[in-house]
Amino acid sequence: MLSLLDRHNRKLKVQLNSIFPGLVFVLFGIAELIYFTANGKGNDFPIFYEASQLTLDLKSPWDSVSDPVYSAYLNGPMTALLISPLGLIDQDLALGLVRFSSIAVVPYLVFQTSKLFFPNLNLSLLDRKLWLISTLVLLSFPIRANLEYGQLFLLFAALAATSLRLANSNSHIQLFTSGLIIGICCDYKPQCFLVFSLLICFSKLFILIGGVTSILLGGLISSILTSTFPYTTWVEVLQKRAGGGARTGDQMHLYSLTSNTFLTVVIVISLFLAAAFLTMSNWRMNNLEKQQIFLLIIFTVTFFAPWMHSTDLVFFSVCAIILYFVRPLNWLSSLSMGAFLVWSNNVVVSAFVVSIAFLLVLNSQRITTILKSRSNFFVAIPAMVFPLTVLFFPSFEESHRKWWGLLGVYLVTLSSAGFKTISNFNSTQK
Repeated sequence: MLSLLDRHNRKLKVQLNSIFPGLVFVLFGIAELIYFTANGKGNDFPIFYEASQLTLDLKSPWDSVSDPVYSAYLNGPMTALLISPLGLIDQDLALGLVRFSSIAVVPYLVFQTSKLFFPNLNLSLLDRKLWLISTLVLLSFPIRANLEYGQLFLLFAALAATSLRLANSNSHIQLFTSGLIIGICCDYKPQCFLVFSLLICFSKLFILIGGVTSILLGGLISSILTSTFPYTTWVEVLQKRAGGGARTGDQMHLYSLTSNTFLTVVIVISLFLAAAFLTMSNWRMNNLEKQQIFLLIIFTVTFFAPWMHSTDLVFFSVCAIILYFVRPLNWLSSLSMGAFLVWSNNVVVSAFVVSIAFLLVLNSQRITTILKSRSNFFVAIPAMVFPLTVLFFPSFEESHRKWWGLLGVYLVTLSSAGFKTISNFNSTQK
């Protein structure tokens, strides 16, 4: 009787141990939804909402422009069509729906990204490690930025990950769908998803056909909504946007760090040469796996692009956190993940975020292993140093947030070329 009870208790413990991370993700998702509903600015969402209403009336979504530099609908016609149902409901309800959906797709995005670039990790939707990673992703600054501003990037990132997975199929229908979906993602933000498109569209004929079809559909929708030559109005709005707004506080690219052109050039060249040197010296290109090369191209192009926003760096944070679980005792992966936790200038909030991150890590590893490795404490450095710096030097807040964010992007870009040990990673490790 006692042995049966003991087995039952052990089985219950295993079940609870598996369910717990999922419950933690749900609780944090609800907490973030409530928090950003109460405190999130949602500055970007009214533009999407007005564009959706105009599209429903078969009018140009780009007519929603109130400020062509800082407050304009900058996305394509297919995006306007996809978000048009939002115009059927109240704006606050629509914003809440977008935020809820953005949180809900995080585990799916983590799952698809792991299958794409970290296949030997063997994550499944029932794997406790997937939910631990997903909860940490919720804490990262690109996800919090999307929720705060009311952006749609997480939803399109999930679509892009789906497209990349379908691109590995042998089915003509799935390949066509892959091209169509990545074309839609490029319609949303070509500066973010064009590199994905270039990497897959020319690999298989039906992906290319799907991509071309998306362009033709976008042109048709653009013509219907604007009564002008396809894409003309969209291009005009983008040209106006290019005239300014590149160095505002919410930008997250190298060229927004300083207004000094010479210093910017020096920073860009130095970082590029350092990345190239480290990559070539530590990991010979002919030894890189296909997934590593794919990631390295995507990350390098994105890192050196002149138009990244903090909401556009979702793939970086997802990969940084997955890499940490792949290489948990590595200072580079620890510091990279820590940099992605930098967002709040409040010491208490930052300490809370770091504490939760450590608790989640403790749930995936033995405490003795963590305490023996000093590299794990690199996770706390960025998120704690940033608010302390702001406390004593308030004028540095904007620049330091960018420096820490870009450091995380840079480190995970380097790490993306150095995870070849994943092939030997013991996926059964818990």
